Amino acid sequence: MPKPVVDGNSPYTAINLIRIRFAITSPLTCHVLKFGQEIQPRQSRGLAFQRAVNDIRDLKARPTADELLELYALYKQGIQDPPFAFAQRPGAFDLLGQAKITAWKKVVDERLTAEQAQETYVVLVNSLKVKYGF
Repeated sequence: MPKPVVDGNSPYTAINLIRIRFAITSPLTCHVLKFGQEIQPRQSRGLAFQRAVNDIRDLKARPTADELLELYALYKQGIQDPPFAFAQRPGAFDLLGQAKITAWKKVVDERLTAEQAQETYVVLVNSLKVKYGF
């Protein structure tokens, strides 16, 4: 896939905004690129995320509780259904639910977008595949 050409002729350079360019990668998708960013079609990111969601179930050993909480938080941030602000809060005695919400809030506080959370999730799953076997 050809990489986009980003030059200094952006009309927004004078007011010091992020340079963006539109690049059409297929007839159905259009992406906004930041300066120096490579094109990665949304479909391939989404497919990699779905593949990682399915692959995590096939690990030979169970990840640690901290790794599972991180996976949960990245997954919830990646799908945004429901968004964190509208998510139902667990009860006072639901300690696991409270741990999950706390982990998710940590990811939200890092200001990860859904796409960044999906990419981080895929990287984490790939590292867990190496660590625990697949």
